[in-house]
Amino acid sequence: MSEIRPPQKPSPPLPANMTEPLSPSEAETWINRIYRGSVLLTVILSLVYTLSPVDVIPDVLIGAGQIDDLAVLLSGGGAIGTLTLLRTIFSGIMKRPNLRTGCLIVVGVGSIVFIAVAILAFYGLYTLIESF
Repeated sequence: MSEIRPPQKPSPPLPANMTEPLSPSEAETWINRIYRGSVLLTVILSLVYTLSPVDVIPDVLIGAGQIDDLAVLLSGGGAIGTLTLLRTIFSGIMKRPNLRTGCLIVVGVGSIVFIAVAILAFYGLYTLIESF
């Protein structure tokens, strides 16, 4: 007796420059390359802004001038932390596809927390600036 199988969904079309999907090891290599470039760019831009004499709040305003530099450094650190989390999640998904739902929940909750902390930090900075 033959088994009746449900029809398979056709796979989505590939981009024009790809002839076949990436293997898990190729995908992980691609993710690691993107991660290294993003982290390097984040560190360089954060340091350039912090060391640059041109700021949103001039450094001659003692206190407030240094707080915007600190906010940029902390935002850069948060971005690197988020990139690290995403890289770890994507690497895990490539190795074990059955983890996708849990990973999406972690990314969703982590993103909400990250946005909430960023809003609170910038509100605190705004309140401090307004007090001068």
